[in-house]
Amino acid sequence: MRNPRSKVRLRLGQRLLGGRRPLLRAAWRGAVLSLMLLLASPAVARAEVRATVDVGWSGRFRAGRWTPLFVTATDTSRHRQAILDIYAPTDRRHAVKIHQSLPIGPTPVTVPLYVPLSNQLEQSTVGIVDANGGRTLYHQVVGDQPAWINRDVSVGPVAVEPDDLFIGLSGSSGSQRLLEGHFDPQSVSVGYLPPNRLPAVPAGYDAIDVLMLNQPDLNRIDAEQQRSIVAWVRGGGVLVLWPGAEPLPATGPIVEVLPCAYGENTTYDLPPKAVETMGLPARFGRLKGRRVTNVATDAKPVALFGDGVEPLGYRRWVGFGQVVALPADVSTLVFNSGSGGGPGDRRGGTAFWRQALRGVIEVAESRDDESGRGYYDQTEDARRVRAQRQALDWLSDVPGAGSFGFSYLAAVLLALMLVVGPVDWFVLKWLGRQPWTWVTTSGWIAVVTLAAISVGRVLRSGDVHFRTFTVLDQAGGARVAAVDLAGIYSPQTGRYDVGFDAETWWRPVADTNRYGGNAMLTEIDCHQDYHGSRPLPMTINVWNLRFLRGVDYAQAAPLLAAKLTREEGGAGGATTRPAGGNRTRGSVRGTITNQSEVALEDVVVRTRGGILRVGQRIEPGATVQVSGELDTRDRSFASTRPTGSTRYQVAYGDVASTTRPSVSTAGDLAVSRTDRIEQMLRDRDDAACVYARFSGAAPERVKLNDEPKMMTAHEGVVRAVVTME
Repeated sequence: MRNPRSKVRLRLGQRLLGGRRPLLRAAWRGAVLSLMLLLASPAVARAEVRATVDVGWSGRFRAGRWTPLFVTATDTSRHRQAILDIYAPTDRRHAVKIHQSLPIGPTPVTVPLYVPLSNQLEQSTVGIVDANGGRTLYHQVVGDQPAWINRDVSVGPVAVEPDDLFIGLSGSSGSQRLLEGHFDPQSVSVGYLPPNRLPAVPAGYDAIDVLMLNQPDLNRIDAEQQRSIVAWVRGGGVLVLWPGAEPLPATGPIVEVLPCAYGENTTYDLPPKAVETMGLPARFGRLKGRRVTNVATDAKPVALFGDGVEPLGYRRWVGFGQVVALPADVSTLVFNSGSGGGPGDRRGGTAFWRQALRGVIEVAESRDDESGRGYYDQTEDARRVRAQRQALDWLSDVPGAGSFGFSYLAAVLLALMLVVGPVDWFVLKWLGRQPWTWVTTSGWIAVVTLAAISVGRVLRSGDVHFRTFTVLDQAGGARVAAVDLAGIYSPQTGRYDVGFDAETWWRPVADTNRYGGNAMLTEIDCHQDYHGSRPLPMTINVWNLRFLRGVDYAQAAPLLAAKLTREEGGAGGATTRPAGGNRTRGSVRGTITNQSEVALEDVVVRTRGGILRVGQRIEPGATVQVSGELDTRDRSFASTRPTGSTRYQVAYGDVASTTRPSVSTAGDLAVSRTDRIEQMLRDRDDAACVYARFSGAAPERVKLNDEPKMMTAHEGVVRAVVTME
């Protein structure tokens, strides 16, 4: 039975509500609907914008280098303007935040960005933000785990070891897998990009050692992409290509640097002995290819299947790099046996490419496992570490720079203990307010903290110091590449606006640790476009230093010009011994002209036969006569890559005491071009490299703006490759 009191309460409620029951029902339904929409709104927002992220060359990248990142975004609901945000740790101390505006809508839009990734991909993120409201539309991590854990791109992006040869492949994708099978994956990594995704900036090729174009259709590769490839080659890259059956353009950036021209389609018949020696099945005795015509005078033949065996490829030096043109399609070769290998292994392919790229780049011997790889073989090049240490020591040697030492911190802590402890206790006891100690303790801590922050922003200790160190590399009568290190010392907490050239690529100076990333990183905001990547105005705290590294591949006017002639031997062409006792092999004569606005010092001419030190200082616009015997015992400029445990000693051992980086080692900031100079001097009789130091002029690629009271210092080294007569 229903309780009588319940009936009374129900009737009373009905009387009070009267005819408002429909109104309450509508209000209730509206509240429930609003709550459901509110709860569903984040999911709806996430569903509107979708994105995919492709890392590097088919999932492969090299930590610490500029890596292409392809973000494909769609908005299924409408068109809108968005901002693409990339956050990536570059080492254990720094991270970059790259921003780029992009329109998105129902049609997928792919945006390439270039990021110096570290191995900590689980800390690297991609976000899409509404440009109008600032609402996050999409967010994801680049990798689910650190890249050094991955060994298969199907699991996640894979980091290529510093010592491994990294080949970027593009062009026809039909024989991609066969070509990848030519190389030993224990020492060579091959990554693929379709032609439409080839970077249109030279920095996009920074991570790879060799670019292979498999039957490329140069009529469909954008001119800007081709110019970027050529600029990268001039800066020390290697381009290898072989044509397909499609006609090639008569002109173009890549065609103009080829060591030869290609004629009509043809079929090459290989000698049976050469086929057997290379470990090829008999069916590869006939190869499809193109006839070779108009071989350049400075080109050198490439024997693919043995000395004197047709067809021959050709190679030539272009700046600090080389271009190799092969006449036949070698991507479909299958090396079953021979060349010391058994059926199904890759040793035949390794032997073939070691022969084809001899004098161009080293292809490591195949190995069955990683047992021969030591710990030090998996670290950054020790020569670059040493050069960077020297340069940063000079950049940070600021006279009178303040620092927060241990004594300062100890004094502040003791004073705080005295104030918060006995003084605070006696004062509160005298006032009869001892329970207030919880409030006063927090207040003292807040006062000291705010005071420390305010002092850094208000008080100024000394002057702003802006320093740069530059390595300029020139070849063919033009500057082809440059590396800049810039250091800023802040005497007080402030915001600094640095002006950068639009065609440069800047990032924090890394500590060469590829496994970087922690919870306390200094973040550098950057704006990136199709020209370069440049930091935005940055805050530098009191008594702090900020270091940046920039690279530049744009051609520009050279700092020096040299007209040199080398004469073999002494009298009668024999090796002579001058009064100093050092052996000589020939002499160098000619002129060196300083075409810059700064003086050149410590000038050295280096050839295959030895070194000539020019004792004169060359003033701006001046020309000096060069004449002297080559010293064969002077090995201060010779450079080889350290191996094994010697790497640590080279990188972190004691360096000669100096107030600035030495001319012989400073160029290792661009260590890949150091290796190209060594290779070029071995390969060419007519090549010489002129080294010189310059100081006093700020590079045009970076300037510190709006700092009227500023101390500046600028140093640099130029390396000019010239052709002797």
